[in-house]
Amino acid sequence: MRIYKTFHIVLRDNFNLRMLLIQHMMPLDIRMKYGIFLENPLLENICKRYYLSYTIAAQN
Repeated sequence: MRIYKTFHIVLRDNFNLRMLLIQHMMPLDIRMKYGIFLENPLLENICKRYYLSYTIAAQN
């Protein structure tokens, strides 16, 4: 809801996005469970090239 209110982008009905997030969340859950920190070497590049997408994803 916050993404819609802030950016006026509807993601709720995007099935492909949901499936990709599920695939991403399973390894994340394991890393969180065992306290494994993983640094993303591409993060700086992602922030520059995909600024809007990164900003939307960083919403709390």
